[in-house]
Amino acid sequence: MKKRIVSFVLAAMLFMIFILPVSAYQSLDNSTQPLPHSEFASQIQLSNTSLTDKQAAVLANYVQKQLFSKYAGLYAFDHFSFEFGNEKIETDKFSIDVNVNVDMTLIRNPIDSPYVKGMQTAVSELRNEHEKMIGQNEIDAFLQETESYYNTPSPSTFLYRMEIGISSPILLESIQSLNYDIQLTLFDRADITTEETIVTPATSERLDESMAADYGKKAINEAVTKRNGIANHLAISYDRLAARDYALAHAFDVPEFSAANGMGSDCANFVSKALNAGGIPVNRAGKWYPSPSRGNYAGENWMRTGYYNNGGVVPYMLNKGYFSRQNNISKVYSGSILYRTDTSHVALVTYGDGTTVKFTEHSNYPVTRKNIVYTGSRANFYTP
Repeated sequence: MKKRIVSFVLAAMLFMIFILPVSAYQSLDNSTQPLPHSEFASQIQLSNTSLTDKQAAVLANYVQKQLFSKYAGLYAFDHFSFEFGNEKIETDKFSIDVNVNVDMTLIRNPIDSPYVKGMQTAVSELRNEHEKMIGQNEIDAFLQETESYYNTPSPSTFLYRMEIGISSPILLESIQSLNYDIQLTLFDRADITTEETIVTPATSERLDESMAADYGKKAINEAVTKRNGIANHLAISYDRLAARDYALAHAFDVPEFSAANGMGSDCANFVSKALNAGGIPVNRAGKWYPSPSRGNYAGENWMRTGYYNNGGVVPYMLNKGYFSRQNNISKVYSGSILYRTDTSHVALVTYGDGTTVKFTEHSNYPVTRKNIVYTGSRANFYTP
């Protein structure tokens, strides 16, 4: 009975969203107009929810508009699909999770980015020819990395939670009074484990690149300072792309450590396997080694994140000098490590075009997505 009431309320609320004037949304030019609602039908999957196809299409259209607004002029989006599930009903609120799968294409040439403009300015201000060469090499390396993504579709996933609230604390009263105070709120969602999900308010505001030019200048100055100093050459070779390829190829593998077998979560184990595939050597003495067989634990530095200060893959990589903290997200490339600062979780960066970072992860259950777009602020990044 409760679901029937909620469905009726949703129908009324979403009807009001349908008839909102265009000005209630971010304005879009003709080239980025979303598909009509009727064309969403084959692109929407509903799992254990009271939403109708038409209601889901309204919500999908809303999310699509947010993405067009936030990434306008930077990315093109094609082949949307939406997965709705994990519906929750409370006395004055309805929430549902939505996974957005889409081809995301970088349409701004990296050489035109404010970050590269800042790098070029810094090089022009150098007086030493040797330092100019170092700076130009830094620019060339950045463009070589990022231009491979230019005009190339990248299958991507956005994770959201949507909440629809009504003013009355009792749904039945809201139906009878027909006095709906619609509050639709979009949250970025991080599925850490089956027991832990973290949500933070999402925004449709355009990506903030106000500091990008300054970061570009800083990157050149750091490169010059580093090259002029004494380099610490490590006796290993790390192939970032091999690590990325491992993560993408094994994203959907059954987790070795899971809730099902009572052995915890597989996030650090997955990242360690990817790093090892990239060339980081196993070190039994350093407790960074894989499980010898199913049902057995790996070394503590291999299977832990480092969040609880009891060993882990991140502190191990830092202590060995293989990775270092990177505060400039424009320099976070494939093969880097994403380390959450609000919970024990790590992932491998599998895409970095200088503007957007995407990651692939494992959990304590089999995941069904990869190349998740990082939209938050609660993570540190570590690069080789």
